[in-house]
Amino acid sequence: MFYIWLKQGININNLNIYDCSIGQLYIKFDNKFIVHAKNINFPEILSDGDSTQAYKSTKKLKEYAKYFQYINKFFKNIELRNVQLGDEKIEILYKDNIFFVDTSLLTVDTQIIAKTDSFYMQIKKIELKDFDLTVQGDTRVDFNSNEYLFDGVFKTHEIDGHLYAEIANGILKYTVEDASANSLGQFTKELGIKTSIHPIVQEWLYGKTIASKYYLEYFSGEIDLENLDYRLDKLNGQAFAYDLSVEFNEKLPPVTASRTFIELKDEMLFFTLQNPKYQDKDISGSSVLIDKIFKDDPKVIVDLRIKSTLDKTILDLIKTYDIELPIIQKSGETQGKLTLNIDINSLDVDIKGDFKIKDAIISLQGTNFYTSNTNIDLSNSKVVIKDSNLELESIFKAVNLNGQIDVNTKKANFDATIDSLTINSTKNEIFKRDNFQTSVDLDFSKSDVVIKIPNLDTEMIFGNQYKINIENVANLYPYSKLLQEFSANSGSIYITTNDFVNFNINTKNLKFKTPLIKKDGTVYTQDDFSINIKNNIIEGKSKSGYLAFNMDGKNTNINISNLDLPLEFNNSSKTQTPSSKINFHGDNSFLILKDINKSIDFNTFNGNIDGEYIYFLGHVGQNGKLSLKTAPGLLYMHGENITGNSINKFLNYNSFNGGTFSLKAIGKNPFNFKAEIGIKDTHLKDYVFYHQLLSFLNSVPSLLTFKTPDFNDKGFSVKDGKIYLSRKENIVEIEAMELIGTTADMGGKGYVNLDTKEINVDLEIKYLKDASSIIKNIPIVNQIILGKNRTISTVIEVRGTLDKPKYSSKVVSDILTTPFSIIKNTLELPFVIFE
Repeated sequence: MFYIWLKQGININNLNIYDCSIGQLYIKFDNKFIVHAKNINFPEILSDGDSTQAYKSTKKLKEYAKYFQYINKFFKNIELRNVQLGDEKIEILYKDNIFFVDTSLLTVDTQIIAKTDSFYMQIKKIELKDFDLTVQGDTRVDFNSNEYLFDGVFKTHEIDGHLYAEIANGILKYTVEDASANSLGQFTKELGIKTSIHPIVQEWLYGKTIASKYYLEYFSGEIDLENLDYRLDKLNGQAFAYDLSVEFNEKLPPVTASRTFIELKDEMLFFTLQNPKYQDKDISGSSVLIDKIFKDDPKVIVDLRIKSTLDKTILDLIKTYDIELPIIQKSGETQGKLTLNIDINSLDVDIKGDFKIKDAIISLQGTNFYTSNTNIDLSNSKVVIKDSNLELESIFKAVNLNGQIDVNTKKANFDATIDSLTINSTKNEIFKRDNFQTSVDLDFSKSDVVIKIPNLDTEMIFGNQYKINIENVANLYPYSKLLQEFSANSGSIYITTNDFVNFNINTKNLKFKTPLIKKDGTVYTQDDFSINIKNNIIEGKSKSGYLAFNMDGKNTNINISNLDLPLEFNNSSKTQTPSSKINFHGDNSFLILKDINKSIDFNTFNGNIDGEYIYFLGHVGQNGKLSLKTAPGLLYMHGENITGNSINKFLNYNSFNGGTFSLKAIGKNPFNFKAEIGIKDTHLKDYVFYHQLLSFLNSVPSLLTFKTPDFNDKGFSVKDGKIYLSRKENIVEIEAMELIGTTADMGGKGYVNLDTKEINVDLEIKYLKDASSIIKNIPIVNQIILGKNRTISTVIEVRGTLDKPKYSSKVVSDILTTPFSIIKNTLELPFVIFE
């Protein structure tokens, strides 16, 4: 009976069985079952409540596939509409081998072709809605081996291509080929949801790396359908990305590449960049690697190959990772490698770098250096400089430069061989030293870069100006012509310059050697100076005001104030010939004659030294002048209007009262000359020679006649006088002397030995009264004894030493035979040398 009903068809409304209900059911058997039903409601317990959202569609597809073999075998037509399975709504249709299923997660539209132990499905559409995946193609199902094969096309999100898949032993193996996409944004987002891939890795797959077009050569993998395990370690693939942009740091512009080869294998994703650029800089050979991409501790490794200069663009890139280099490359050749190893979890970056710079100009705080070779190795905060060399124009050249930079403290220490170190002001060499070993300290923690050379006690500061601070010039002195020229061998020097041509120099506690004497009697050997070198001219002055000078390479001008200048004409002394003409000027400065330990108090003096030629002009007293000229084989001196007071100061005796003096001298040198001394209107007094002569006259009764008013306690009165003398080495020869008084005259001749102080002088005292009136009537005697002025005279011999002179007189007969006519004739005739 039931069979008959099935043959005719059974129609049931509102069927309820336990918790299940069917609003309308029609069943008929016509060789195969025909089932129509709608408004079907099954309880939630029958649904797959254990399936996670990520795997529902794939699991449902697997479950439905188990029943495909029975549908074609037992059913002719199935139409199930509005089927409610828990929270899921389903619609199932089957007719003429066409099978259609539509759920919230899955849509299947396929034609089933049954075989004995298998069947084929021509899939018009299978859509996994939760993954936005649609496939089309052919499927073969083997019921005996429970194997499934699929060959077709797919489309998911932005990707479409060819798909081959097989299921065996519960394992789905798939291969995607010949796929293309314009974006991977939605795909990687969905991949992150469906898998346990790290969100930062997901961002590196798309977000940090974006291309305008992708082409997938192949992509293969496995899924364990029983355990819903995607087996990420089995994923492999190769693809190309076009116009790829890689953002490896949000603070920096991205790296771009016209074409990128992408390979996934061994849980590593490789990006091999073709024609890559970083801000228009060629970085060919660069690549990106995501290691342990599906693990809990993935890493991103960015390998940048730098072939452009190490300029601001590259330095800013490095600086982003807290590595600041104090140099910038302006030209030359560079081969560099910078590797960023980024820990995805901590975002810590391990940085390694290697830069080889050749034939380049590099700048340190605006100062350009040349390097033929510089090697820089980076390892996080450690920067190593190896086998490098640097040149700063003609100033210095350092070779074998090796050291380390600490980027945390922004300080560095190097060892180097200084091949040459020269500081010049065009024509003036300040410092020069070659081929020496030294350490070099570098500090770039502030805006100014500081370089210290401990071996030279020198600090160089590179900023808006260049500064050179030398704490102790002692180490520099052997190599500095400027210091040697000033005999400056101790103290501190502070130099500023904008161009290493013009300099401002300040010294502190500078010690030097000069012959100059301060007024307190100490030698002038220490002072502070301010020196300016500009346009090849050196100008300077002392803080004390003692000295001011300027030099232009040809002339050196020196102003001396309140300092005394010693002058020594020792015949054995040798003076160094200056390299330039020296012009000097003195105010309130004395000239100290060291040979005789006397000084001349000049108000001012001027002069110059030009090679072996010396000129000197000094002003003494009110109107007195004293000049000196020397040349090889020539000495000339001239003095006029020199006061007795000035002579007293010079002799350090109160020897003259009033009067003026003049001097003329000519010869070969200060040890071989002839001279004329002129005397006017003075009194000779307080002089050992005079006082002992006066005592001698008083002690000899026969000579009291010669004690005229000119011989008195005030001194010997001289209205006019001349002394002719000459010097040959240490012998001063008094050729002739005549001192003319009002009532008596004094003449003389002799010599003085300067070494032994021996004196040998004969004096003639001429008396002008009674004796002259008697003798003048005797013609012969008159001519011998009296001379023109018809005077009577006596001769006194002076012997002994300058300190202890001895006096004696000659008798009348001796007087008559005295050679003093020589004195007379000498005085009457012109002195040959002054003709």
